[in-house]
Amino acid sequence: MQILLVRHGESLANIDKSYERETPDCMIPLSEKGKLQAADAGKFLFAFLSQAEHKGQKVRLWNSGYKRTRETTHGIMRNSASVIPEIVEDNRLREQDHGLFDGLNDAQREEMYPDYFRHFKKFTGDARYFAKYPMGESRADVEGRILPFFDKLKLEQEKGLNTAVIVTHGDTIKSFIKGLMNHPFEWGSHELNPGNCSIRLLETDEHGAWQDKGYIYSGKKEEIDSVLAKSGTSLPSLAMA
Repeated sequence: MQILLVRHGESLANIDKSYERETPDCMIPLSEKGKLQAADAGKFLFAFLSQAEHKGQKVRLWNSGYKRTRETTHGIMRNSASVIPEIVEDNRLREQDHGLFDGLNDAQREEMYPDYFRHFKKFTGDARYFAKYPMGESRADVEGRILPFFDKLKLEQEKGLNTAVIVTHGDTIKSFIKGLMNHPFEWGSHELNPGNCSIRLLETDEHGAWQDKGYIYSGKKEEIDSVLAKSGTSLPSLAMA
């Protein structure tokens, strides 16, 4: 089995973090650039899943219910609907909740919520995994709600699922990898946040053990062209420019 982890495209909050102060995180949309990134990720997925070794395999896409992941999925499917026949929404895949600190820099957090900030700042470096945002979540909380999703994937694998495409969020991707690969809690402190619409591949070996193959797509056109050449196909007629 293989899992393709896709971070959403560039959002308006990625451009201006203050956007988060007035808009619920679940309602933040993609930027115009983010929509183009999603379409390009769809081209890559179409080419990747069109390779001979994937022919006839059962593929399903999951996304969180946040607006930016829904919009990313829409862009992806414009180019890959022929190879990804099914979409399922699962809010266990949502982004880490930053609570009262959402959209604020450290100076603003300290000024507005000094007691919360003082407690939060104790968890520096590797300990940040356990730091809970006030009225929000810690990274440990995120991993805790994702763990049952692994059971869902295992059940679907037993029913014949070969490939899961998961469109989600940066912190969620790191928590997903940490949980599935059983990394120590310190791992996340040294793992960079994935780029918008980058794709990371996890797959089982011949013994059923999970292997992290790293990022197979970072948003470059030549990466799409290379996989298209391997697949021996061309982009579908609905492909977006």
